[in-house]
Parts: sequence; C-alpha cells; structure tokens
Amino acid sequence: MIPQVPRGLRLSPESLANYYVPTVTGQQVPLSTLVSIETATDPNALTHYNQLNAATFQAVPMPGVTVDRRWTSSRARPKTCRPATATIISRIPAYVQEGNQLAIAFGFALIIIFLVLAAQFESLRDPLVIMISVPMRSQVR
Repeated sequence: MIPQVPRGLRLSPESLANYYVPTVTGQQVPLSTLVSIETATDPNALTHYNQLNAATFQAVPMPGVTVDRRWTSSRARPKTCRPATATIISRIPAYVQEGNQLAIAFGFALIIIFLVLAAQFESLRDPLVIMISVPMRSQVR
C-alpha cells in the first residue's frame, strides 16, 4: 500500500501528527505514535568497485607530465596520506595496455569497408578510388 497525500499536506514532518492509521482492532491511532522522524544528510550516491565502497578521484596531469609518470608517482605516495585499509585501484594501466589496440581496430575497419565495397561493386579498383577520394573531398569543403 502506498498512501498518497496532496503536496500541501505533507510539507513538514509535523504533519504526520494529522494522520491516523488503523490497528488490528480497528481503532485509529496517530501515526506519530508509531514512527519517529529524524533529519539527516546522506550522499546522493554510494559508489562501489568490486563490491567494496569506493571514492572516485579524477585528475588531469600538469602539462608535460605523462600519464605513466603520474600513475607511478601516485602509487609511490607514502601510505601516511591515506588510511591503512585503503587501496588505490586505477584504470590507467588498462588504458596504457589497450591504447595500441586502436590502430589495429582502425586497420581492420578499413579492410572490412574495402571488402564490403569490393563485393558491392564487384571490383577491386573502385573501392580504392572511393576510399581515397572520400576523405579528400570532405577536407575540401
């Protein structure tokens, strides 16, 4: 059961004193005798990583500092800067490891485009002309 009350009647916590709920015997009791209201502040989201509580920090390295150098310096930071139970998990090694894969994926994409155009035009020369002329034409505009 989800009771719905107009917004004007539920703006303050004290308005709960005006609501009555039935008991097992059918007698009406004020809702304020059954519940208590506390005001608290909570985060709007609880982040987790590998089913553990986590905090996300985002940073941009200074100009001239490589990502690899920044990663090694953050790992070498003394443990006095963070709680003993805290561990640092970064996605930078994954980016470094996967960074070279973009060129390979781009190469395979060009091969697939060439093969599709070759099958469509039933020629090996026409796809080459199209693949070379289309990038040039887009730069002229």
